[in-house]
Amino acid sequence: MRLSNFLLWQIAYTEIWVTETLWPDFRRAELFRAILEYQSRERRFGAVDTGRPRGASGADGSMIPAAARIDRDLG
Repeated sequence: MRLSNFLLWQIAYTEIWVTETLWPDFRRAELFRAILEYQSRERRFGAVDTGRPRGASGADGSMIPAAARIDRDLG
């Protein structure tokens, strides 16, 4: 897909989904297909892959947020 330098800074983190279906033929099934594909994407928000399990937030791989671990360790 070519964007022709249109708003390149504004679309830096935009997730684009392209379909072969033209607008007059775009129906509910196509919309659901787009939503399902969008939900299955892995988002890193600019971070690089660390090799941790998906969804793990701590260095130890735990799902406890960092602030809660600090409180737990200090308390």
